[in-house]
Amino acid sequence: MSFSIKEGETFGLVGESGSGKSTLGRTILQLEKITSGDVLFKGQSLPKMKNSEMRKIRKNMQMIFQDPYGSIDPRWTVGAIIAEPIKVHQKSLTAKQIETEVKEILKKVGLNPEWYYRYPHEFSGGQRQKNWYCESNRCKSIFYSCG
Repeated sequence: MSFSIKEGETFGLVGESGSGKSTLGRTILQLEKITSGDVLFKGQSLPKMKNSEMRKIRKNMQMIFQDPYGSIDPRWTVGAIIAEPIKVHQKSLTAKQIETEVKEILKKVGLNPEWYYRYPHEFSGGQRQKNWYCESNRCKSIFYSCG
């Protein structure tokens, strides 16, 4: 399979259940290793990168699950879940700054900032997807794999 996605473009891959769409997304994100060929991101070969280099690149990538409820810890509040990658990638921010940023991004996608303290089971499926889009958008991801 060969394709390229230019910056700002949206690429949709359609196929039957079990045809490999999610596997392709995980392979692009290097969560699964390729058996042949190459995966280029901004001209760099991802499979040839060291783990430390791949960690730096991954902050630009995000997987958004069809039902994100299965991919999160239901004991964490939405605010804590969305804040986690901010803590990892922006270590200089204080807890208050992180909370403010998370509330701003919730507002930006049409969710009430006061829902910061809610738990995932309190949201509909569509609201959960918005929450995980918030997480990836806040970290300035430029590649999203939605499964």
